[in-house]
Parts: sequence; structure tokens; C-alpha cells
Amino acid sequence: KKEVSGIIPSNIHLSYPYLFKHESEIFCIPETSQAKEVVLYKVNVSKPNLLIKHKVLLTGKEYVDTSIFYYNHKYWLFTNVSGVNNQLYIYYASTIDGDFQPHTMNPIPVDKNECRGAGSLFIVNNTIYRPTQNPKNCYGGSIQINKILNLSESNYESETAFEILPDKKYSRGIHNISFTENKIVVDGKRRVLEAIMPLKKLVKVI
Repeated sequence: KKEVSGIIPSNIHLSYPYLFKHESEIFCIPETSQAKEVVLYKVNVSKPNLLIKHKVLLTGKEYVDTSIFYYNHKYWLFTNVSGVNNQLYIYYASTIDGDFQPHTMNPIPVDKNECRGAGSLFIVNNTIYRPTQNPKNCYGGSIQINKILNLSESNYESETAFEILPDKKYSRGIHNISFTENKIVVDGKRRVLEAIMPLKKLVKVI
């Protein structure tokens, strides 16, 4: 196990390590909301734990769960602001490291179950789908797949397509979904009882 390096400041909270391949290079957009910026990092293939800062894409807000995908000759960036569970932000650019422009409708009002991203956007039969976290029952309770009906620089419209529920073995929730060429990867949450749990909680309080 190796710690990720190359992110400045190094002591900020990191999550949602959005990885994707562009041409022959691998990029990463980790969630760095405490730094109030969205940053595009290159992954050093020979040292995968080393991230190289390539371009600051957005600044000024505590952006979370940022995802980028290519559609209709543009790169579209979907993101949210920490603590705001009913607004979606969309930006677009002509290149992956270009100057991302705000969508005309920003911030776009949405229901809380179609707000925060839950993984890679994907296209099936020329239709865009966006996974989001559904917190109806609890944080990370399930994933909602949203069908995007209209996406342009000035318009955005979507509807619920279906919900992905957690497996019985991980009945506490499902939080993220990602895709490769031949695999679908999801995470799961479950409750595990340990005899030493009260001791762990005591140590944590102290």
C-alpha cells in the first residue's frame, strides 16, 4: 500500500478519485474541496501513486464529486458544492485541459437524489446516463441512474431511469459505480460487529 503524493496541500481530505484515460495518458480528478478547487492531475504510469498537477479547472467553491466526459465535441464537467444537496453545476470546454465555461443554467436546481455524483457518466445507444447518490434511506444508501434528455451549453434536462440497490451481503448501502471496457465496479457498505469495537470507540474519543 502506497500513499498518494503530489497533491498540495498534502494534508487535505481526499476522496472520489475520478480516474480516466485520455489518448495515451491517465488522468485523475481527486476531490479536493478543502482547497476550493478542481484540479486535473496526470498519473505517473511508472509510479501510479504519484500525481502530477496538470491544470486547475475550477476555483472558488468547495466542489465535490467531479466527473468529466466527452460528448458532442466537448468535454463536460459535472460537479456539486459541499453541503448543497439540491444544486448541480455543469461546465464545458473544447479540450480536456481547456478553460471550462459555466453552463447558462448554473446552479441547476435538482432533487437531492439526483445531485451528488456517484461515478462515471456513460453513453448507451446515444443516450447519456449519470449515476447519482440517493440518500433517501441513508448516506450512500443506493445509486440512482438518471437519463439525460437534453444537454447543451444553455439547456439541461434529465429524468430518473432506474435505481441500483445494494446486494444483501452489503445491505447498508452502495455509493459509487465505475466502468472499464469489460467490468463494472461498485462499492458496498455493511455493518460488522467486533468484540473490541467498544474499545476502539473509547480510544477514538480519548
